[in-house]
Amino acid sequence: MFRSVGLRISLIGAAVFLVSVTSLIFLPDTLPVLGMLAGGMGVWGGFVWTIFSYYAPTSRPPSDT
Repeated sequence: MFRSVGLRISLIGAAVFLVSVTSLIFLPDTLPVLGMLAGGMGVWGGFVWTIFSYYAPTSRPPSDT
């Protein structure tokens, strides 16, 4: 399951997003908001990567016939 690069990117993005949401309590608004944006882009980027890798044609060795 974790062999998918897109899934790993999405999980890292989700972790960054959640840490940024919780840091809204302690830090000024600018840093957590930027972290939330970066985490959200990571989640979406991983999702798009997963979709494209799933629907991309697989490369097969050429046949000898």
